[in-house]
Amino acid sequence: MVWAAALPFHLFPVADDMSTAMNSEEIYVRTALQRLALDEGAKRYVMGNPNLYRVLLAASRPFIGGEVRDEALACARQLNRAGHKVTIDYVGESSREHSVVDEAAAEFLSLADDLLKTDLYANISLDLSHIGLLIDPTLAVHHLCNIAGRLEDSGREVIVSAESFVRVDAVLNATKASLGKQRNIGVTVQAYLPRTGRDVQSLLSDSPALVRIVKGSFDPPLGAYERGEALNGAYLSLVKIVADSGTPVLLATHDPRIIQEVQAEIAGDRLDPKLIRFEFLLGIAEDRLQTARMQGRSTQVYITYGKEWFLYLCNRLAEHPPNLIPALGRALKAITDHQ
Repeated sequence: MVWAAALPFHLFPVADDMSTAMNSEEIYVRTALQRLALDEGAKRYVMGNPNLYRVLLAASRPFIGGEVRDEALACARQLNRAGHKVTIDYVGESSREHSVVDEAAAEFLSLADDLLKTDLYANISLDLSHIGLLIDPTLAVHHLCNIAGRLEDSGREVIVSAESFVRVDAVLNATKASLGKQRNIGVTVQAYLPRTGRDVQSLLSDSPALVRIVKGSFDPPLGAYERGEALNGAYLSLVKIVADSGTPVLLATHDPRIIQEVQAEIAGDRLDPKLIRFEFLLGIAEDRLQTARMQGRSTQVYITYGKEWFLYLCNRLAEHPPNLIPALGRALKAITDHQ
């Protein structure tokens, strides 16, 4: 799973990427949801309880492309018609069993094959821990190169998502090893880590297809930039470093302050608009997505599919607690419709 607002466990209790200050009740709800999203036992419980699964699936519907590949492809097609590129992720992470890793790798290859049969402007995103990183990094490299190789001649990319800060070195090392074999691989970096500037300089020497920049995902380590001017400054600095190298930048944030600043840099001819792509999450900040597209910017929507959507739902609700009310309404409707 992917990025700034998108990926799990931001524990900065000040303001989220929707740029709304949180009251104490919202902070409490957010923290509780973040902790729930960390609980793999809770995910297994939901997936093993058909009634609970059905109800929570209804709550998650606006944020996911579907449970199966065909639903995600239909969602991608609709977004393409609206003028947006897409990146598709078969959702899952932290896989520790070979059978699960093999199934995920096979599904990504099938997704790649389906994309080759279409004219969809769609890339693939994935977590390396979904395809073997926690078992053996060379296994993840093997699967990543196979998936990227399947798409190479079509001009599509495979974007490696960010994971917990404790996995940064493992993810970057595996990505760099893969870039030595396949050129159509992008990488995600996290602006809240002070080390990221150095990491980006190192990555650029390996010529990634693009660099996706997120604010910060997962439980922040000590020393991480807190949300506000310092983090936004670090983010914008990374945008400049990557763009100045001639490498495409994927702006993975809903923060209007960053979006506006980048727009101003483009308008002032200080950033090449051909190198900048604005990425939004499905069902989030749709007004900002449409505005960016109407202004002639390249836009992309990140969509997920699969059955492991529970952690993703928790993250969507945690980043913007007011989303809880409509989600609760969808869940209650699923209960009453089933009666």
